[in-house]
Amino acid sequence: MAFLVRSLCDNNSPIMNLRTLAFLLLTCLLWAPPAFGQSSKQVVTFRSSCVCKGAHAKDRWPAKTDRELPPGDKSKIEPITPSQMFQWPGVGVDAHLTRQSKRIASEQRWFALTGRVADVRVEGDGDIHVALVDANGSKTGIVGAEIPPGTPWCKFRQLVFSWTPQEFPFNYPNRSRLALQKKPVITVTGKAFYDIDHAPKDRSNQRGKPFAPGYSVWEIHPVMGMAVHQ
Repeated sequence: MAFLVRSLCDNNSPIMNLRTLAFLLLTCLLWAPPAFGQSSKQVVTFRSSCVCKGAHAKDRWPAKTDRELPPGDKSKIEPITPSQMFQWPGVGVDAHLTRQSKRIASEQRWFALTGRVADVRVEGDGDIHVALVDANGSKTGIVGAEIPPGTPWCKFRQLVFSWTPQEFPFNYPNRSRLALQKKPVITVTGKAFYDIDHAPKDRSNQRGKPFAPGYSVWEIHPVMGMAVHQ
């Protein structure tokens, strides 16, 4: 780049200098990095608990927004804690999961995950990500519970936002992690889901950086039921 600039500037012709200047200005615009502190992520505006504009859904979205209701037979919904879910193996490379895959058999299982809310974030696809740990906090394991945008999940989103002082509207990614005024113990009901976006190459059950050690790749997605205990 520096060699090209010097070569263009060696010609003293006024016309060439004007052409050179125009070329250099165009090149600078094309080559310039984003302004310091400016995010390259697409802006999503959360207008209310249930409405967001600009959400960019991707990667197994039909599976992530599966609207099947929990079975009426409660014996088909297995109680579980975050530390127990973290002990699961991953799906392994032989599962051949891709970002377009439908739900596999192990993702058709229903669970009632009980834990204490440790963290709440919003994401670029409009989801609310609720991180749960064991209610007693004594064992390793963090599991996400995802609440998509849309009518079936509106009441759950309203409940989660009621634990925060967040005002509307606000933008992602300017704000992703939400402050919490409450960290209740809850039970979320939904199907298990292996989040390939955060999975290691060996498809095991430990998320890589920037997630904390003990963060499960398996999650509940989408949440189809929620109960607050305390």
